[in-house]
Amino acid sequence: MDVEVASHFSMRSFAIGMIALLVMLVMLFTLPEYVGLELTITMMATLGVLLGMYVILITEVIHRTAIALF
Repeated sequence: MDVEVASHFSMRSFAIGMIALLVMLVMLFTLPEYVGLELTITMMATLGVLLGMYVILITEVIHRTAIALF
């Protein structure tokens, strides 16, 4: 079963984005202890979701800007 993927989609950029998001999430779960913040798991999970939304939105802004410029 072949799946056709749009030509503008790049698995490399997707992988880079996912790795960057995972690195940020690991930092989110480990750095507060070093700084002295006491965050609950719920707060960390909420911050993780918000961070993921931020990454998606900033990528969309960059994408739309590139389309508008070219």
